[in-house]
Amino acid sequence: MRRLTLPGYPDTFVLTERPTGHHDDDDYEPLPGGLTLDDAVLVASREVQPGDLIVAYFSGRAENGRRLADHVVGPFPAAPHTLRDCPCKGCKECTEVRTWTLADPARVADVSSRYLCLLPADDDGPCVHAYPNEPVAVIHAATVAAAAEEDQADEQPLRKYHVVWAADFEASSPEEAAQLAYEQLKSYATDALPPVLEIRDTDGQTVVLDLMA
Repeated sequence: MRRLTLPGYPDTFVLTERPTGHHDDDDYEPLPGGLTLDDAVLVASREVQPGDLIVAYFSGRAENGRRLADHVVGPFPAAPHTLRDCPCKGCKECTEVRTWTLADPARVADVSSRYLCLLPADDDGPCVHAYPNEPVAVIHAATVAAAAEEDQADEQPLRKYHVVWAADFEASSPEEAAQLAYEQLKSYATDALPPVLEIRDTDGQTVVLDLMA
């Protein structure tokens, strides 16, 4: 748990531990690329930059001068823009704003100062609106990119390997030898000693591994 402050705001914003898995009828996704809430900072929505990862809001009322985090179920990279420039095709959120505006033409100029959009609508849901002064916890885009690069550097690329196991059997036919080999392979999953394996990669390099070593 972290206590955050924002210039111009009297409240303390409490960034609680992020829920994991199924919680309150929602399945919370983990933060990507090894990121943690220690990487998050508090900004006003109007300060959110493209690519910043939105992780929590603080839209609830303050209690004893504290406002608790409302964690985003699926953290998302922001694509902030004005409602006037919204590329959505009439999502529910934007339709409600337009209805509110049409009820009083004097409100047209007020829309841009009252609302902004952090993410345009897609197939999974409507636009994400916010008040410009609304506090939000984000992980800056540069931090997200650096974590992704480090994560990729830690990943070993997949390669193709040819694994060979060999053993000698006394049998009356190839079919019987194959059956004996099959039975021995199955026994490795229970109480038999694992085999010595010969592994060859696509460059022709061979490694012999004794799994009991």
